Amino acid sequence: MTDKQQIILNNAIKLFSHKGFSQTSMQAIADECDISKGALYAYFKSKNDLLFAALEYYFDSILVRISTITEPKDPHERLVAQLTYFFENVIEHREFMELPYEQGGYLSESIRQVIRDKYTDVHRFYMQGLETLYGQAIKPILYDLALMLEGMIRAYIPVIIHANSHYDMESLIRFVLKRVDDIVSGFSRREDLPFLNDIQVKQLLKKAHDQQLSWYDAIELRLSKLEEVVQNLSQASDYQVSIDVIRDEINRKQVRKPVITGMLSNLDDVPHAHRYVHEIEMVLYHDMSI
Repeated sequence: MTDKQQIILNNAIKLFSHKGFSQTSMQAIADECDISKGALYAYFKSKNDLLFAALEYYFDSILVRISTITEPKDPHERLVAQLTYFFENVIEHREFMELPYEQGGYLSESIRQVIRDKYTDVHRFYMQGLETLYGQAIKPILYDLALMLEGMIRAYIPVIIHANSHYDMESLIRFVLKRVDDIVSGFSRREDLPFLNDIQVKQLLKKAHDQQLSWYDAIELRLSKLEEVVQNLSQASDYQVSIDVIRDEINRKQVRKPVITGMLSNLDDVPHAHRYVHEIEMVLYHDMSI
């Protein structure tokens, strides 16, 4: 990307943030960049093309900047710094960030797609930060925790905006992370099941990309989880045979459901395996494409 393109994108983001997408003309962007409208069109063929590039540039710039925040070394303080930086940017460019909701019906499919992709990247950042902070123990509830973290912070953003100097983003982040501590502690104490599991989240992400998670991918995902469950058991090799038979079966042109069901029965009594066995059965018998 050239310096001139960066200048155009930064000015476009500023104008979209202050005036909104529909109220910002290409002429206004050209004026802000001190170039002719013809010169602007030499870089971007339309306002939609410019918005597409601006969204990619904006999210990528923020996520790259977050990845460079490696101090302080303490994972809690580092996550505070990263989340504070991210949400201060959200507030600064809130009109720009709200474009998908305000203009959703008028945006091209390519723009809706880049928005979905970037929000997926943002949620991946939340999950990585939370897993670094709390460790592998929270992996089953990681999706729920990331959604609750973002939801709590976003619910308070109007307060931050309208309270002027009475509150600051870092204080809010610290307050919310203490509530996340409470949530993690509660899950651990009560051994509650997560609301969202891997299959559900992947299905949601696929639907967001206008594609259903295939039955094959859903079963393969569960087989990988079963392999993790059985790998350290005394009968691991026997259980692996059943898993391998299922994997071979789903690669056949004509899948034999009774064979898969029989192999699943060999795994159903394995500690911590019932959930995955049940989810494979749900995929197997509720997806009519098989």
